[in-house]
Amino acid sequence: MLRMGRKLSRKKIIPAKKRKAAVAAAPKQKPPAVAAIFDASKTKSAPFVASKIKAVLFDADNTLYPTRDIAKECDAEALRLFEDEGADHKQVLLAFYNIVEKLSGEDDIQKRSRGYSYALLAKKFRIKPQVTVDAEKKFRELVLSKIVPYPAARRFIEKLQKKYSVKLAVITCEEHEWALEKLEAAGLMDFFDVIVTTSETKKMKPHSSYYALACKQLKVKPSDCAMVGDSEAHDLAPARKLGMHAFAADYEKLDEIFP
Repeated sequence: MLRMGRKLSRKKIIPAKKRKAAVAAAPKQKPPAVAAIFDASKTKSAPFVASKIKAVLFDADNTLYPTRDIAKECDAEALRLFEDEGADHKQVLLAFYNIVEKLSGEDDIQKRSRGYSYALLAKKFRIKPQVTVDAEKKFRELVLSKIVPYPAARRFIEKLQKKYSVKLAVITCEEHEWALEKLEAAGLMDFFDVIVTTSETKKMKPHSSYYALACKQLKVKPSDCAMVGDSEAHDLAPARKLGMHAFAADYEKLDEIFP
């Protein structure tokens, strides 16, 4: 189910004062840059004019907020529960990383879930299923307690709303409710009109259904959209194929592109 409208209220996962303090204290880091910001030779898009853009789509992880290192830390802590059952923690982590690597190319969305990886890990170390459930729950709680947006990302989103009055969407390879929880914890939920996830597409990126569904819900044409993401292959290239403008999640350069 897609979420439409910024006025829909949801329970805040992190108190506002605590979240604001976390955002203020967040390092002034930028998401990993991709190879190209915009290559007109590789897109069907019309010449870019910022004032004519009607919607901007964002990837979530490592575009709106840093999760790569956070996830690694939270996995290590959550899998301590396996150690409580007698498994060696270092061996558990090594086996987990091997499982994740082997599944990284899977198109089956269930096999790309953390619950699935944890279940395979539990089977390997003969850990009872309930520990897997508890570990995934702990992982999510830890992530939500640590996640904060890139300060530059939040400023850019606010700028898009105030100066350009564009519609905003998130497209992410996450289960819908988990995506909402992360956006809420990061204090970004209310900015977005549409959220497209694996729950709707039943596919992994770079499948075009993410972009097509977002455009349909936003009621805009691909040529009137801009896509922002940290992956050339999974975010930008598929957007260009549909005729969207595509930009790396480099917010200094995005501020120049959207002056």
